Amino acid sequence: MKIAHIFITTLAVLLVTCKKTADHASLDQNHDITFNFGDNNGYNTRYSSRPKIRGCEKYYWASWNSGCEVCVRGYYQVKGFLNNYSCDQCASGCDTCLSSRECQACSSGFFMVSPGACGNCLNGCGTCIEGNKCLRCKTGYFLKEDKTCELCTSGCDVCSNMLTCETCSGAYFKNTENKCSSC
Repeated sequence: MKIAHIFITTLAVLLVTCKKTADHASLDQNHDITFNFGDNNGYNTRYSSRPKIRGCEKYYWASWNSGCEVCVRGYYQVKGFLNNYSCDQCASGCDTCLSSRECQACSSGFFMVSPGACGNCLNGCGTCIEGNKCLRCKTGYFLKEDKTCELCTSGCDVCSNMLTCETCSGAYFKNTENKCSSC
């Protein structure tokens, strides 16, 4: 894939610098190259000089190199051949990172175990400080005084404790005892 990218980028550079090639190929404002083959009956093959980089939000293109300027959340920028930048995925549970081993912010459901590493929140926890010290529980769980999460009763999406349901799931309704009953 990188060899094809270098080949296409080199062709784009030749098109920009060598005007004579423009009779058989053209470069548009999006840096897409169109080569004309055959008998001039409109048969064109289109190649893109812009790389298709996984995890890339904003590409750059210059006469001698191209790559990714900004990676999407969950990816980080990696310097490649001739300063062509690509994006690699952060480690599991990491939302923002400098490398696969340097996490700056953990994803929802994860917490910073040690500098640069994320661990799973446990037992229905959506946002935690430590593995089992929760700040906010996932849907269907409630936060207990000891900062752990416990599962709501069957059919309940939002509850404040095991005895009181505030919002029932789709096929359930809240009865007079503030519990969920099936329809």
